[in-house]
Amino acid sequence: MARLIKKTKAEPIQISVGEQTKYICACGLSATPPYCDGSHELAAFEDDGKLYWYDNDGNCQEIVDTFPKIRGE
Repeated sequence: MARLIKKTKAEPIQISVGEQTKYICACGLSATPPYCDGSHELAAFEDDGKLYWYDNDGNCQEIVDTFPKIRGE
């Protein structure tokens, strides 16, 4: 069954251990999870309160349904 997962952070989470630093994807768009690959730049224009999905080519599509029966709404 497909699930919708709302990601709200449009920048990676920086993790440092000693002198080594890694960036963890927080937007859900990275092709190299759990690490950031810069794909969050695709989401820079997104409006708060709207839902979007991205196809395999990185094209953004707005979801127009409000999904009133989903928990949390």
